[in-house]
Amino acid sequence: MGKVVFDTNIIISAAISSGPCSKLMQEVEKGKFTLYISEDILLETERTLRKLDTGLSSRQIRIYLRKIKNIAIMINSPQILKVVKDDPDDDKILGCAVAAKAEYLITGDRHLLDIKRYKQIKIVGVKEFIETI
Repeated sequence: MGKVVFDTNIIISAAISSGPCSKLMQEVEKGKFTLYISEDILLETERTLRKLDTGLSSRQIRIYLRKIKNIAIMINSPQILKVVKDDPDDDKILGCAVAAKAEYLITGDRHLLDIKRYKQIKIVGVKEFIETI
């Protein structure tokens, strides 16, 4: 398995539950595939974790984000795309995947899932990706 980008909803789910998203993060840590991330994705993850009632302290959130930075490859200044018409905020996720030349973008976001494929990138949900690996 090669290069992947996780949408913020996957990264957040991995932080707050021990379900499939958490298992995907463990696979990244084991080196099963390479996770790519951008500063925009990290910032959105941090904002959302602080806003939601996740039960995580500020310190736990900082530690989690540091862990992500340590296991992922940072994409600096990914290109700005205008692809996701119904939710332009999702363009930053797709832009990171394009810049990383990712094989997969894993998401739970319907706007991205509806695209299915962009250039060489397969856009799939967690269950479909787990079946692939």
